[in-house]
Amino acid sequence: MNEPLISVVLPTYNRAKQVKQAVLSVLNQTAEGLEVIVVDDGSTDDTLSLLAEMPDPRLRVVYQEHGGACAARNKGVSLARGKYVAFQDSDDLWKRDKLALQLQCLRETGADVVFCSLARQEADGGVYLFPSRQQEGFVKPEDSLLGVGTQTLLGRREAFLRFPFDPDMPRLQEFEMLCRLRRRYSLYFLDRPLVDYRPGGDSISESAEKLTAAIRLLREKHPALFSRPTDEKIKNAEKTALSGRLRLDARTMCLSEKDGWRDCLTLAAELDDPEAKFQLTLAKAGLYSPYIRLRAAAKRNKDGNTLLWRAAAFPLRTARKIKQTLNALVEAEQIRCFRRKKDVFGARLAVKWAFAAGADILTGFHTHFYHRAIRRFLDGALAKAVRALPEPKTEKGPLPVWALWWDGEENAPPCVKMALNSQKKYFAGPDYTYHLLSKENYAAYVQLAPAVLSRFEQGTMSLTHLSDVLRCELLRAHGGLWLDATVYMTGPLDRESLAGDFFTVRKTTYPENRRSLIPAGRWACYVLRCRPGGPLMTFLTAGYKIYWQKYADVPDYYLLDAMIDAAYRHIPKVKQMVDGVPVNNERIFDLYSMRNEAYAPDIAEPVLRANCLHKLSYKDKYLDCRPDGRMTVWKWMREEARREV
Repeated sequence: MNEPLISVVLPTYNRAKQVKQAVLSVLNQTAEGLEVIVVDDGSTDDTLSLLAEMPDPRLRVVYQEHGGACAARNKGVSLARGKYVAFQDSDDLWKRDKLALQLQCLRETGADVVFCSLARQEADGGVYLFPSRQQEGFVKPEDSLLGVGTQTLLGRREAFLRFPFDPDMPRLQEFEMLCRLRRRYSLYFLDRPLVDYRPGGDSISESAEKLTAAIRLLREKHPALFSRPTDEKIKNAEKTALSGRLRLDARTMCLSEKDGWRDCLTLAAELDDPEAKFQLTLAKAGLYSPYIRLRAAAKRNKDGNTLLWRAAAFPLRTARKIKQTLNALVEAEQIRCFRRKKDVFGARLAVKWAFAAGADILTGFHTHFYHRAIRRFLDGALAKAVRALPEPKTEKGPLPVWALWWDGEENAPPCVKMALNSQKKYFAGPDYTYHLLSKENYAAYVQLAPAVLSRFEQGTMSLTHLSDVLRCELLRAHGGLWLDATVYMTGPLDRESLAGDFFTVRKTTYPENRRSLIPAGRWACYVLRCRPGGPLMTFLTAGYKIYWQKYADVPDYYLLDAMIDAAYRHIPKVKQMVDGVPVNNERIFDLYSMRNEAYAPDIAEPVLRANCLHKLSYKDKYLDCRPDGRMTVWKWMREEARREV
């Protein structure tokens, strides 16, 4: 019989209701060469009989007298035959590719032990990640190991034989073991939530009373963890993390009216935690409980946006609004870049646009006055482009789909790579040909006007506006569908919608949108489908040639929207095409807007049901975890995208 590659040690004690699912989550792993060692720690329920009903040759069940989880894990390691050892708990579940991904990580990085994050789902649907602040990569001396779960570990058997679990530790057993192990072996963090954590009522990790005893024992065994670092600028990561855990447990116990919270605060204060010292002072005055409950109530009010909270926040919101208005005046492109625009368009136009933009900001009209001024300017500048325009040509063969990332996909940020992969997935069939353009290959599909290339090379045209010209030339010459590289797909587009002369993202048109936005929900430049030689793209390409020959700047960032608006107002066929698109993907920005919010199924999944297209932006931050450790919608999106590959 071949020796197994990975031995999985699973201790259990009176977990008959959960252990079968935990064992199956190990046996169903995609990794090959497994053995599963279940160490029954003296169970008195039906655990052994249930395990006997699982006739898998990879499963070994070992019985021992009740000695605790640490003793059971150590016994399992001593019986392991695999080169690598992993640990599972009897009430948790693994993702199917957990061991395969970790084994690949071990081989690629050369690490001795790798651990991943685990996801704990709460009753409110929120998902917390542990550890929440660890960065992927090798664990550095200043990194804390608090929060690393035993069930996330995979490493060389010799490491766990040399540094076994300490049965005397009432809590933080894996933390204490890793503190010893990291001195001789390298640890690597794989930032993937591959374990679903399901704590039961009898779980050791749920016993807050044992935390203070465990930390006091840690101080005796590992005094270096609590000593002051030689460099005063560097905080003691483990000491800070442990005191934070004590404060969290104290707050939880106080809110649930359990005893022991004062001991947690006292020990945290002994660890030089200033917040704990403040809270302990409140406790001595009998004010700790009201303080904690008031903070919890304020958070609930803020989350619920109640009338009380809105009234209390009104002065702050008013001051913030005034500040934002002043900042908007200072940052307005038409005012800030007045001198540059005066040199390009003339003083009369520049002054007119600056006053219109200022009036919009001060009156709350946003861009109403300014857009009217831009419309009149473009009507004169593009008059020659409005002439008898041809009918669209008939397309033959698969529908071409176009996307652009100028520096190449390999240099794209994570959100763009994810979006591009989703586009390739849903346009991979025989009905489509997907083209990802870059500065290296765009010339193979279209030739840009010399005036346009000259402006771009001189630096007077931005890459954004070059992309606008490029999409218009592509759709005029070849037809097909244009998607911005930041359009993320979670479902296929309706093929019938793409069969007509024109398609775009269309939203319900409200009067307020008409006042503040040029498209007003009627079209979206990041999703455009046209037939080759159609009137809209013919007008836009001719208009761009005229425009960039005469001007070396744009009056507004959204020049393409303003030019489509000109075609919509002056060319009846274009108006008919645009108005004929049904409302679709109205919530296209929702997923992006909530990307850094805590993930919960009832928040994200309705957006997925409503939309198959989701517009992202590479310019903003994307967080994996909230400050409280809860997994964000963005992290969930990444995991779902990885799982689909």
